[in-house]
Amino acid sequence: ESMSQAANRVKEFYEPDEEGIYNIAVSGDGTWRKRGFSSSYGVVTVLSTVTGKALDCEIMSKECAECKLRRGKEGTEEFQLWWEQHQHRCNANFAGSSGSMDSAGMLAIFQRSVEQHNARYVEFLGDGDSKAHNLLVQENVYGDIEVAKLECVGHVQKRLGSRLRSLKKRLGTTRLPDGKGIGGKGRLTDKL
Repeated sequence: ESMSQAANRVKEFYEPDEEGIYNIAVSGDGTWRKRGFSSSYGVVTVLSTVTGKALDCEIMSKECAECKLRRGKEGTEEFQLWWEQHQHRCNANFAGSSGSMDSAGMLAIFQRSVEQHNARYVEFLGDGDSKAHNLLVQENVYGDIEVAKLECVGHVQKRLGSRLRSLKKRLGTTRLPDGKGIGGKGRLTDKL
C-alpha cells in the first residue's frame, strides 16, 4: 500500500505517454544479509529519483527453512504430499550466485512495473559496479523503449579519487615535465 501511494505521488511529476503509461526515473540497489558473495538472502529496492520513496522491492532467498527441515525425507510419499502444498509458498525463490541476486531482483522489479504501477522505469541510477543495467538492456525489458543508465556523481567522484590517489602513489617522487613532483603545495595533495 505504501509503495502504491509512493508511485501515485511520483506520477504527479510526469506526463503519461499515448498509452497512458508513465516513463519515470528510478534509483536501484541491492543489499545482502552478509558481505561478500556468499549470502543466501538479499533485498533489491527501487526508489523514485524525484521523491526518494520506495516504489518496489524484491526479497531474494536461496534457501527455505521449512525445506531444510524436511530435506532428510526427500523421496518419501510424506515429503511429496508436503511439497505439493508447500511449493507455492516456498521462500527459496532464487537459484544462482549471490552476486547475481542484484541483477535478477532488479529485472523482476522492472518486469512488473507496468502491471503494478502503470509505469516504466526508463532511467536507471545504479551504483557504478551494478550489472543490473546490462541485464535490463540485454533482456529488452520494455521492448522498443530502452532503459537509460544514469551516472551517480558520488560514484564517479569515488572512482576518480581512487585513480588519482593510485596515480600519486605510483608516481611517488618521479619528476613531471615541469621538474616538480605530482604532490606537494599547489599540486595533487590528499585533500585536493
